[in-house]
Amino acid sequence: MACFPLPKARGEAISHESDEHLARKERVAKDSEDHGFHADIESQTPDGHARLDVRINGANGIVLGYEPQLSAQTARGMRTRERFRRHGGIQSVWDFADPDHAGIGTVPYVRTPNLPASVIRVQKNPIAVQDGNFVLEEGQCSQNGALTRCPHKPYDPENPTDTGYCGGWHRVLVPAHQSSTFTGEGGLTLTRFIVEAAAGERIPFQHGGHHGWLPAQQWQQYLEANGHAPDTKKRQPSIRQGDRHDKCTEDRPASEMRAEPKQKRGSRSIVLETLPPETETARIPLDASGQPIPLCRFGCGQPASLQGPEGQPEHYSCRRKHET
Repeated sequence: MACFPLPKARGEAISHESDEHLARKERVAKDSEDHGFHADIESQTPDGHARLDVRINGANGIVLGYEPQLSAQTARGMRTRERFRRHGGIQSVWDFADPDHAGIGTVPYVRTPNLPASVIRVQKNPIAVQDGNFVLEEGQCSQNGALTRCPHKPYDPENPTDTGYCGGWHRVLVPAHQSSTFTGEGGLTLTRFIVEAAAGERIPFQHGGHHGWLPAQQWQQYLEANGHAPDTKKRQPSIRQGDRHDKCTEDRPASEMRAEPKQKRGSRSIVLETLPPETETARIPLDASGQPIPLCRFGCGQPASLQGPEGQPEHYSCRRKHET
């Protein structure tokens, strides 16, 4: 049974948590308990430096800290709060509803819809994970390649089918909903994510300052390609004892912290490795008149001497593949 907070004693700070914030904590605690993982609401870390919204005792010593964050915060403030939790041995799951929140990518996160408390509290209502869950993909950056779009071309949420290719080769971490295998069906829910993270089936990663989560199998591929993550214990930034900003779990903005310019963050691909198109000075194929033979219009990279119905060079096999 989840442990719910006792009424605050006289002299303690008054909570300003919204009902939606409370509902998320209660829902995750109940779902965790139902799947065999003990959960405590409002639990302090052993070192006393941070108070977790929900502490979940997972498998093999994993301790999750579920932290719904529905109010505006600065990126610097989020990094500070995450540092307290990480040094306390906590794997944080920060849950944001705002797609432009400064914490997205700054800390290990998921993004879920902005739902009313009455909907969140009904356990049979699935809460979709819309971002924060990544997969590893690699392949040729061409129309017929394995990648949906060039990772160096920003994703435009207003035009999600827009594509662009550079002809090179990339290994990337891409948000699952932007991957080539995403079908839109059977999407990841918050309950499933929390349970799998507690079981060690989802692993937090940090690459180039950007945080996210990978399925365990994808995490192994990531390690094989990029080596082990640096040991954060070797370089621990100084932490003020008993920082009151971090102990405060109220769902309110950190007004006492210096404001940072708000920037659109959203989903993005993280490039792990890029190889440019081959630049070998191969002999350019020429036709009978000595003119260069153009490349196939369907992006296969091979010369095509025949013209299609539109008057552009193409291969019959490429046209059939494109039409199917």
